[in-house]
Amino acid sequence: MVARFPWRRYMVLAGGIVVLTLAPMLVAFGAYAIAGLNSCELNEGAVTPCIVLGADIGSILYTMGVMGWLGLMTLPVGAPALLALLVILIVHLVVHRHRNAG
Repeated sequence: MVARFPWRRYMVLAGGIVVLTLAPMLVAFGAYAIAGLNSCELNEGAVTPCIVLGADIGSILYTMGVMGWLGLMTLPVGAPALLALLVILIVHLVVHRHRNAG
């Protein structure tokens, strides 16, 4: 009986790495999108008021916007992690096919 290759595990791991790597930038882009849709000013220098549905969400948007700086840490860690996973996947696939060839 031929064992199936665990593609799903590798795809889940790769997806997790990509999500964790890009999450800070996506949060920051979301903050700028929300601010833009509500005609609010958003900058990294100071919290500016942003009234949405009667509530000031300026500090929340500021925090979300500054999260983009975390990308300076997640990108250099996530990219090599994804590359390492790709190398491991290729080695595992070659070994798996070699064992199941005969």
